Amino acid sequence: MAKKEMTPLDELDAEEIELLEAAEKNELITLHENLDKYVQVAKNTVATNKRISITIEEKDFRRIRAKSIDAGISYQTLINRLLHQFAEGKIDLPL
Repeated sequence: MAKKEMTPLDELDAEEIELLEAAEKNELITLHENLDKYVQVAKNTVATNKRISITIEEKDFRRIRAKSIDAGISYQTLINRLLHQFAEGKIDLPL
């Protein structure tokens, strides 16, 4: 039985095949079509962080730490996300 000769297309993985098919159908987008989005992503990536120190009640800390463990993230990340959502107006907190 003769061996079938391999072509470069035979070595493509699923993602590469998907990209090739999209290119053939002219469905790929260029960077300039979403430039504003990528500029904002870049700005957010290089945003600087400010280190702070806070004092909270022990029972609140234990609850926050337990919730972070349940979510599979560190308590610092959980607190950071909560503060960010509040700063963005996504969480309303009566003051």
